[in-house]
This record gives sequence, structure tokens and C-alpha cells, in this order.
Amino acid sequence: DASSLEGDRESPPAEETLASADNTGDDAEIASGLERGLIAYKAGRYEEAFATWMPLAKDGIRRAQFYVGGLYHDGQGVAPDRLEAHYWVSLARQSGYPPSEELLEKITAEMSDSELQEAQARLLASTEGKLGEN
Repeated sequence: DASSLEGDRESPPAEETLASADNTGDDAEIASGLERGLIAYKAGRYEEAFATWMPLAKDGIRRAQFYVGGLYHDGQGVAPDRLEAHYWVSLARQSGYPPSEELLEKITAEMSDSELQEAQARLLASTEGKLGEN
């Protein structure tokens, strides 16, 4: 069974992908963090990848949000959690990260109606909180 991040790992060369990852913050630092996480992930060090990507995900880096969601979905480095997976992949999708579409559909299909309602409520609360900060 392929992991949720498998298709994304086979994307364009790392230098090209990471250089164009996001336009927020210090691009070199972001690219370095994403790359360190990918190296750990490919080596099977999922907890290290999670610890590397989570701060970037919290800072709004869409690729990191996608990766964190994939780890939650697959239970790699963290306990499997569909609600967390849905949350992080949804944030990546809202930021316009194309690979998130397919994974979000997969996660959503696996969720019960009550899980989906809870996930959507959390996402809405998160979005409203950010709107209130501005």
C-alpha cells in the first residue's frame, strides 16, 4: 500500500520543487526545512520528518501542511488520525497546493459523517480565527 506522500516524492527534482515551494518567509530556510524533512522521510525516519515539517506547517507553508497531513493519514511518525490529516491537507488545499486535492478526497472518503462534520467545524473555526486577527 503506497503512502500518501509517495506520488509527491516522485515529483520534479528536489532543487526545482523546493526552490519554488512557497513565497512566504525566508525561502532558503523553508527550502532547507522541507529538504531535511524529505531526507528523513525517505530514510524511514518519520518522527524526525514530522518534527521538521510541523513548525513549517504551523507557519502556513503549504507543502509542509500537505506532508504533515500525509503523515497523519498514514500513521507515519504519529498515530493515524483522520481529523488531523483532513485539517492539514485542507489547509494545503486552501493555499492552492495541487497534490492536496487527491489526498483530501481520499481522506474524506474514509471519514464517517460525524468525523467529517467535526473536521469541517475545526477548519472553519481555524479560518475564522485567522480572519479575526487581521
